[in-house]
Amino acid sequence: MIQICRAALLGSLLTIAGITQAAPDLNPDALASDLTLQHELGVDFKTLSRFRQHPAIVNYFQERLDIQMQQQGIPEGSAEEVDPLTAYETWLPHATQPDISNFEKAILTVYLNHPDDLLLTNFLAAYHARQSLLIRPVSGKSVEHSIIALYFFNRIEDLGGGDRWVGKALTKLNRKLDKLKRKGGEPVADESDHPAYDYFIETFNYHEENRYIAADKLMEDFVAQPNNAFTSFGITAVNTWNGGETDYEDPTVLYNSILGAWFAAHTIDLAKAIEQAWEVDPENNVRFRLGSILGGFSAIHRKWLATLNHDSEAASRIDDEHRIWTYDINMPFHAFTLGVDFFQSPENFLEGYDVWTDTIDLCLSRDDLRTCHNKPRFSFNALGFNLGWVDYLLKAGEVEFAGTLLSWMPYFENYAEWDYGHDAVNHRVNNLQAIADLYANDDPSDDPLNFFLKRKQWGTDLSACQTCHQAQSKVWTEEEKNTIMLPPEEILTIGDWPEFTTTWYGAVK
Repeated sequence: MIQICRAALLGSLLTIAGITQAAPDLNPDALASDLTLQHELGVDFKTLSRFRQHPAIVNYFQERLDIQMQQQGIPEGSAEEVDPLTAYETWLPHATQPDISNFEKAILTVYLNHPDDLLLTNFLAAYHARQSLLIRPVSGKSVEHSIIALYFFNRIEDLGGGDRWVGKALTKLNRKLDKLKRKGGEPVADESDHPAYDYFIETFNYHEENRYIAADKLMEDFVAQPNNAFTSFGITAVNTWNGGETDYEDPTVLYNSILGAWFAAHTIDLAKAIEQAWEVDPENNVRFRLGSILGGFSAIHRKWLATLNHDSEAASRIDDEHRIWTYDINMPFHAFTLGVDFFQSPENFLEGYDVWTDTIDLCLSRDDLRTCHNKPRFSFNALGFNLGWVDYLLKAGEVEFAGTLLSWMPYFENYAEWDYGHDAVNHRVNNLQAIADLYANDDPSDDPLNFFLKRKQWGTDLSACQTCHQAQSKVWTEEEKNTIMLPPEEILTIGDWPEFTTTWYGAVK
């Protein structure tokens, strides 16, 4: 292993990586000599020194980014080198990118390629702990780093590396986050006079370029009102959106999955308590109207993390939880979250097909299910769900019916304004049989993507949100925007809430 002295590392950091005083926390040499980490967290100097010797850090500076940047490229046999029909993804705008340095991006990429690397897991835990509530005052960013650090500390223990400082830091972080939640008082579901949530909704529907600003605003709002279910749900949703639409090789999908998983679990706890208060005193309490869709959000993030960490038992348990949310609580919504996940799974494909098809039938028989409609906050739900069904039909070999459904789509409500959907529809019309042939060749590696999915280098492929939620060319009146369709009574009240069968981050302990 190449040894690089402290001075050389620091010089490389400042001159090669371009890290300045604006981003001091990205300095690995600072971590190796950080008295704060040694005194506040109890990290021994030997561990800190080993960080500087990790091949990922050595290679980064020795090769001046080249090795790491090459590793981030699309590998052999992936989207750039295969059949264009396999590589095709629905185009979506993404005007801004996550704010992450080249160094952090490179190190995080190496970690995702080797999630069982104990030393690198320790390094990332220390990096985020240094910016967490363990060291810094309460803010949206320090809470965000705390949750990410919490994940890495848990992973260290899961990997059998529980040094004393790790256990102490884990306990302290949990206490500080619990204290923040207790400070928020009783759980509430308040979306009135809620600027951060309103900004997120406006961004989610009209201004995708502000997605990371919306995420930051919601995190600051969480500090102010940690027990408002709408705040916590908004953070869950914005991380689902941002993580789902990351580029193929973007490692920040890990951060989105961690934050999405933690906040989904927190929102479920809030929604459950809010419903219990309503059951005791319905005159003075309301239910959280989005409670019935929370299971799908939780399952998406935990399944991605479980898949990353090769935890097949956890992934199977999460699938079973997802089934309960689908069949017993809210099929119209979870037919989507379960369906896009099961579309990728040879063993679960037929179940996903049945759920998707049954939901189409259900939507045709009832007009009181909000997921089945095109509304201002999901302008193209029905269109997207039908195009996703086309892909299910093609993969199931029902080519003629898929072609018929495609021929009907230009006549569906809002189709003329569906800017992001037209190319996807035409792509399938022009390549119908060829797409079906790829599905039928018994080689899952060259299967085309479902309309909703974006391919990821790690974990599972994830769904995009803009295709249905961005208004695109659709214009809604203010009255329409302000009219919210509530779910029917049998969906609005959960009653018997499904239990978590894994940790919040998708592991079996």
